Amino acid sequence: RLDRTLGYVSTHCGLSVIITVQDLLQVKPNIRRLANVHILWKCSDVDTMSTFARRLGVKRKWFTQIYKKIKGYHDFVCFDNTAKSPAPIRINLYSKVELPEDD
Repeated sequence: RLDRTLGYVSTHCGLSVIITVQDLLQVKPNIRRLANVHILWKCSDVDTMSTFARRLGVKRKWFTQIYKKIKGYHDFVCFDNTAKSPAPIRINLYSKVELPEDD
């Protein structure tokens, strides 16, 4: 029922729902799919971050380039799946990350 409640309040009540977790894969897929913005902080488990990025549609080779741009301890990467987002991938919300065209 949590997924239905989140879906309802985020679309019909004009609320933004924020979920914070330390293990990204602990959030059930049907709830993750309701989110349109995901923020990942750099952590020691690169494989988990890579898996999550891949589930957001970012290829592994691109994620490696993005991961290298996260310099400081408090820096993060933002994946914005909002329709017509001017910057779908950003570092610290402000620095747009350009990905190469799909080959």
